[in-house]
Amino acid sequence: MRQDLKAFLKKLCAGMTAACMMVSIIPGIPVTAEEGDTAMGRYLESDITIPESIYPLDVVRTKEGTLRIVGQDTEEGVTIWDSSDEGATWEKRGALPEEYAETYFLDIALNPEGGGAGITMEEASGEAAEASGEVDEAAEASGEAAEASGEAGEVAEASGEEEASSDESIVSTSIGSYEYSLVCFDTEGNAQRFPFPSELIGYIQFSQSGELLQYSFSGGVHVLDQDTGAIASTITESNVDTMGICGNEALLLTETELQRYDFTTGEPLIRDEALDDALYADGTNYMNVTSLGGPIVMTQDEEGRLYYATQKGIFSHVMEGSVVEQVVDGELSSLGDPSTYFMGFAVLNQSFYVLTVGGTAEAKLLKYEYNADVPSTPGQELTVYSLRENDSIRQAAVLFQKKYPDVYVNYKTGMSGTDGVTASDALRTLNTDILAGNGPDVLILDEMSVETYAKQGLLMDLSSVVAEIQDSEGLLENISEVYRSDELLPAVPSRFGMLMAVGDPELINTIDGFDSLAELAAQGDVMNPYDMFNIGEILYRSCAGSWKNEDNTINQEKLAEFVRGVKYVYDTYQENKSEKAAEEIEMYINGIYSSWDSMEEYGVPGDDLAMGIMDLATGACQVKLGSLNDIIDYSGLVSVNKLNGACHETLLSMQQSNVFRPFGVLGVLNTAKNTETACNFIKYMLSEEGQSQSQGRGFPVNVKAFEAKIYTDQFGEGGGFSVSSSDGGEDYVELSYVWPTKEESDALYEMAKQVNTCADIERVQHDVVMEEIDRCISGEISEDEAVNVILQKINLYLAE
Repeated sequence: MRQDLKAFLKKLCAGMTAACMMVSIIPGIPVTAEEGDTAMGRYLESDITIPESIYPLDVVRTKEGTLRIVGQDTEEGVTIWDSSDEGATWEKRGALPEEYAETYFLDIALNPEGGGAGITMEEASGEAAEASGEVDEAAEASGEAAEASGEAGEVAEASGEEEASSDESIVSTSIGSYEYSLVCFDTEGNAQRFPFPSELIGYIQFSQSGELLQYSFSGGVHVLDQDTGAIASTITESNVDTMGICGNEALLLTETELQRYDFTTGEPLIRDEALDDALYADGTNYMNVTSLGGPIVMTQDEEGRLYYATQKGIFSHVMEGSVVEQVVDGELSSLGDPSTYFMGFAVLNQSFYVLTVGGTAEAKLLKYEYNADVPSTPGQELTVYSLRENDSIRQAAVLFQKKYPDVYVNYKTGMSGTDGVTASDALRTLNTDILAGNGPDVLILDEMSVETYAKQGLLMDLSSVVAEIQDSEGLLENISEVYRSDELLPAVPSRFGMLMAVGDPELINTIDGFDSLAELAAQGDVMNPYDMFNIGEILYRSCAGSWKNEDNTINQEKLAEFVRGVKYVYDTYQENKSEKAAEEIEMYINGIYSSWDSMEEYGVPGDDLAMGIMDLATGACQVKLGSLNDIIDYSGLVSVNKLNGACHETLLSMQQSNVFRPFGVLGVLNTAKNTETACNFIKYMLSEEGQSQSQGRGFPVNVKAFEAKIYTDQFGEGGGFSVSSSDGGEDYVELSYVWPTKEESDALYEMAKQVNTCADIERVQHDVVMEEIDRCISGEISEDEAVNVILQKINLYLAE
């Protein structure tokens, strides 16, 4: 059973030097080159092949100097593997008893001295749940968890529970219907189980010398007794975001600072200024936001030097020294992938082994080995520009650099979101740079006007690049060829979403314009409240492309039809919405999704259908409009249909039909300094290899990647996940996600082939229209006034 766990590296150093430190001899920090020479030496990344049957959860360097991993085996449960040749081959050392084969481990950690430990969560039996209740009551009354645990043992024994062996207790403190245990095991897998109080649930780590430390979600850092499972000592009762260990030091990362404690005495240590400053540069946050790994992991080498890994790279530090050295640049490795989180870390023979997990939940053991014969920095630089930060582009840049280690991808953005720069400001700066010959090589044209750059002759013809991928792997031509004009192909979308109406088939099939949509809006709870509150935004991409005249100006008649149609639908819904819908809209106004931009900040387009799946399941609405951008969301829709038989999909038809939303629109400037490398980047972005990686929202345009995406069951035999409505009352609904059948995937494929109209994605026009639409539907200005103001603002912008 594959585990989606978080396991930090649990090991770190013995004695540390307190003297100030100059640049030390660390492989990977090249000696300064003579003038005119190229500095040589860099760590290069490679993937370590691990036993195929396991999902790795931690990695350590053992006291014997071998590499050890622990993982969840698909058949045997938790198994332990050693490699004496730096990850080239693996030998199984042990496995936990069969009783743990189906046990869920919240966390698991290896002990460099041998063996390890894990925290388990299991569903309690009826008797155990009752015993747990008595434990909680006793604990509350006496304030002594240990005494409560003892009472639980008596209850369990009295109720006929199976007795544990002399060295193993099956009684565990519980929350609700779950009980928790601390399981300590040796290298061969022999295990002891101890009760584990629910208030201590969190993460565990081992020091390099074998002490077991734990920090809990509810606050507190403790040293645990591995012979009893009890707390041996308390380091602090404070809350921490995460923890590392170095020698006898517990390194506690809080929201604002690094706190150091000697965990053998519990005494706080003085501030390590260099390390503290490096860790918290740029306001870095180390809060664990996923069970699939954390934002940082720490370890030590054979001499006791501290190393830590983040998305910024691998860093080295002697405790209380004056320097923190970057050994591996995250931007030149997979570590810089924004979807990367860290599960474990080991240093062996001056090489680094980092256990990571990415956006697809696939765990990888990466090796960083020093090579003195390669330049310390890549010889070529490729500049990639997008209007706003795009995690999928940054991820692609990281993977491209791994494939082409002599290329450094310099990814730049025009808008940070924090400096007050608007889209029009950023585009003016970009255009000035292009005209001055200082433009980027590759343009990510999302939210820009492809037509404008193409008509000005600024974009390279990508016909031959696209043809190469088309011939070898295949592309969805209705998507990849959408920007072709006069035999030239200036840009190509790398991914896409489909604009749809989903829900009750009898209702969604009636939608063919504003009048029919208003008829549904008049029926109270038929439409999704969020859609109706943001109806201008929801419909914009299925309409805006129809407003353009041949000279790229705005068609006033078409624009007026949109403004009046949006106002009509909005007013109709407001007049007929139910009391419950009014309450939900008030929540949208006052809650986290109070503005459209806040949705984008969470990486989810505001018109993403994912936001309405549970509304369809609970019956809160019968129709949802938006963009289908991911196969998991499609599985949610087919799961709703299996639940209530009333969730179908059809392409949305408004002022335009068969519309898709492009993502990752790729273009190469004719002024690119290295067109060959730029074209290689485009090829990689469109290739099956590049498109099979997690690249944010949207379906792949590559045929092989698209087919693998929609036909490969990602849930497996155990099925998917379940989502429940927050209301635990009579309206409670639990939706179990199931993978689409072949017939359902075939239907999705047909819709993907059918879409052939590219949604207008230009940001400046969008912002102008939405600002005046909001004023119009609020009654601040009339429909005609809104149209006139929009035209004036857009014409002024075009004149500039």
